[in-house]
Amino acid sequence: MNDGPAWENLRPGQFVIFLSDLRTDVILNDEGKPAGEATLVSVFESLAEAKQEAEAEVARVPTACAAIYDHKGRSGDPVRRVYHQSVQRRYDPERRARRDAWAGGSLLVAFIIWSIAAAYSTDEHFLWFYILGMKLLVLGTILFVRGVGFFLGRR
Repeated sequence: MNDGPAWENLRPGQFVIFLSDLRTDVILNDEGKPAGEATLVSVFESLAEAKQEAEAEVARVPTACAAIYDHKGRSGDPVRRVYHQSVQRRYDPERRARRDAWAGGSLLVAFIIWSIAAAYSTDEHFLWFYILGMKLLVLGTILFVRGVGFFLGRR
């Protein structure tokens, strides 16, 4: 493990860890306080080594998330996020994406049922179809695309 202030020269196969606050996503230093302008990061030669160090960091600071990045840097999503066991369930992005996909799909199914029911009813209910149906369609589509997009982006 090499410590250094600049990590722009990472090679493929090397990883760095950034510690951030769970609620504010502010980068933290080794003591768990907000980091200054220059943050020292550790460079790891393998993902297993980085994951082991990330688990040790979040065990020391339970209100933090350790994000492991590869040589591509912080421009995209981290390779892996490590949370303390006490908050793992609440902040797990895969769980949130799965919940969004199911909720969005359910709202889209409700929209289809609502549309079929409105198609066979009288014209007096068109306003209610429009008000409720469009909300189901828009919200369902947003949640479904956000949830499914998370899993498609990981491939």
